[in-house]
Amino acid sequence: MHPATGVALLVALVAIATWLALEVARFRRGLHVITGRQLRGRLVMGGLMGLVVVMIFGGVAYPWSGPAVELLYWLACLSIVCVVLYLALRDWREVRRAGHLQQAQLYLRLLAQQRPGTGQGEPPPPADKDNGAGCNDG
Repeated sequence: MHPATGVALLVALVAIATWLALEVARFRRGLHVITGRQLRGRLVMGGLMGLVVVMIFGGVAYPWSGPAVELLYWLACLSIVCVVLYLALRDWREVRRAGHLQQAQLYLRLLAQQRPGTGQGEPPPPADKDNGAGCNDG
C-alpha cells in the first residue's frame, strides 16, 4: 500500500471520530434538535464507517490466501457500507419529517396570531356571502 493511502485512511478515521464526538457534545448541551434514537443511530453509523476504514486498510495490507476469501472479505465490507447507507437514509427521513412537523406547527402559530378569534389549529369561521352589505331589512 502506498503511504499516502494509509495517511488518507487515518485522516478519515480521525474525521469520523471527531464528528461523533461533536455530535455527542452538541446533544448533551442541548444544541441539537435530534432525538436520542437518532443520536444512537448516528453513533452506530459512525462506528460502522470506522470499521469500513479499518477493513479497507486491512484488506489492502493483508496477503490473501485465495481469491474466494478475498472476495468474501470485500463483499462483507460492501455489505457494511450498504447498511450505513440504509441507516443514513432512515436518519435523513426522520430529520426531514421532524422539519416538516416543526414547519407545520410554526404555520399554525402564525395563523393563530393573525386571527386571534380562532383557536390554534382551528379553521376560521365561514364568512357571510354578502357581509351585510346591501341588506335591505328595513
